[in-house]
Amino acid sequence: PATTYEKIKSQAARLGRVHALIGVTGAWMTRAMSLYRGLLRRYLDTLSLVSRERYRALRVIDARLQIDVEGQLDAMQQTADLYGTYHSRPLDSLSVQWLEVAQSELETLSSLPGILVGQVLRPQADGVFATELNAGSKSQALESILQLPGMRPILDTRSEAGQGLIARAWHSGQIQCTDAYMMDVRTHTWHSSFRSLGIRSAVAIPIRGLQEMEFVLIVLGAYPHQFSSGWMRTFITSLQNRWEQLVRLNHANRFPVMDSHQAAIYRERLHSGGLCLFMQPVVELKTGALFKVEALARLTMPDGSLVMPGQFLTALRSSDLDALFRQGLAQGLEWVRECRGEGFDFPLSLNLSPSTLLHPSCVQWVEEALRKNEIAPAQLTLELLENQDFDQSTVDEAITQLERLGVKLAIDDLGSGFSSLKRLASLPFDVIKVDQAMVRDIFSEPLKTLSLIRTIIQIGYDLERVVIVEGVENESVLEAVTLLGAQYAQGYALAFPMPKEELVSWAGQSQKPVPTGDPLRTYLGALAHHWRYMQRVGKRREVGIHMALESCPLTHFLRQKGLEGEAVAQWHAQVHETNLAEIRQQASERLKDWLVEQVRSEKNI
Repeated sequence: PATTYEKIKSQAARLGRVHALIGVTGAWMTRAMSLYRGLLRRYLDTLSLVSRERYRALRVIDARLQIDVEGQLDAMQQTADLYGTYHSRPLDSLSVQWLEVAQSELETLSSLPGILVGQVLRPQADGVFATELNAGSKSQALESILQLPGMRPILDTRSEAGQGLIARAWHSGQIQCTDAYMMDVRTHTWHSSFRSLGIRSAVAIPIRGLQEMEFVLIVLGAYPHQFSSGWMRTFITSLQNRWEQLVRLNHANRFPVMDSHQAAIYRERLHSGGLCLFMQPVVELKTGALFKVEALARLTMPDGSLVMPGQFLTALRSSDLDALFRQGLAQGLEWVRECRGEGFDFPLSLNLSPSTLLHPSCVQWVEEALRKNEIAPAQLTLELLENQDFDQSTVDEAITQLERLGVKLAIDDLGSGFSSLKRLASLPFDVIKVDQAMVRDIFSEPLKTLSLIRTIIQIGYDLERVVIVEGVENESVLEAVTLLGAQYAQGYALAFPMPKEELVSWAGQSQKPVPTGDPLRTYLGALAHHWRYMQRVGKRREVGIHMALESCPLTHFLRQKGLEGEAVAQWHAQVHETNLAEIRQQASERLKDWLVEQVRSEKNI
């Protein structure tokens, strides 16, 4: 008698959600209720009831069962609809960090009925799976357990921890599912530790990137058989497709493994005064003079150790990148102001992430920082880091606003995104940077790399942009880029990044002019010289371009190396002295091939 309509509906809704998740269908529900009604009728037949009382009892029973059935069926449909809505959502904007996109996806997934935990795990170099992302009502408790010795899944299948669903999904590339987690021999390692979490089922989904396996998405359920019904299997397959699409769009293969606990430590340090700036000079190659200074971020840990950007940047979300930029801008401009008081006027260059560029207050932050430190906008260069995809028109507007402010703009990685040639010519960029990743290939693919660097330098000349070559780490590269026509460069061969307090002392020292390539000192420089000479001369010996053999720096380089009588010297002589274009070209190719071999050997010296 105390039962109310609302209570019946509430109980029915709870049962309906459970039935939907364990795979009970509407047809099963109807059949079960029909059997239950029949049992009640037979029971009533055994009672001494008059016809009217029996009729009234049957009406009450039918009404009660109808409310229960309708409530359960409605809840079952609502549960399925919630799961379907997850896939109908558009993919998050790609103008934010991969970490932020993936965390948002995981939190939405883990909020679905019956899901206790969602995790993204990647294997580290030691073969142990690290938790990169974590969400769900039991996620923190689960992660605490995984921190215990022997609890993390591993790749080694000889161990019990390597026999679980996660390792199997990674090795096989197939979705792995268990209907009864606490009874599955594959998950035996975690039975006692996970019992208190209420895990009844699990599915491990391998997620592939553009070329290889990226990570495993593990989803833990509160009910047995939760991931085995027909509609749920369809959901899981669609879930795999959705996450693989996210990976492809966000180029997740660029990002290294980042343990979620370690990522939280890095974020906490950033917001607790842990950021410090190191300064690396950009040098004018003709004079050796300081052209400008690039500010490079470091995190100082409580023990005094320094963490490099390659280690902590992937832990940062869009809001963290905003904080990194604002702190770096404040520290950098304050330092420029202090140096000006000591008689040094250093132009400053600072990295700007795409998400921060698109922040509505970005221009205001820059303007306020410049005004506070009384720094002219032209003294600041913002390097636009393009490692994400986003709407071009939005980016163009943000770039134009910064240009109106008067700051200089630089781009990395020419040829991708907004640094495509067409947009480079139309957007107000002042500086083109030859990325160090390109320069790094100069010893393995010297001719290709020399050609690419020279092309970018020429584009800079044609478009009247400043070109800075990054990654000039040794004398060979320094000589080569100088011969290719570079005017500005930075790298270890010129100056290491240093604490900002030391830069004034470095700048106060007399700077030595950079070697011009005459005389040649390295095989890479020799190759750059010959390649440039043949680019200018071509197959013909044009008047005013042809150089006499004895005037060529390569002649003296080969002589200094004791190779005057060798075949390489003969090839070189043919390049300068023969009148037959075909012979000259053949000699040039042999000379280039020989120099390429020496360059590759030079790398290992």
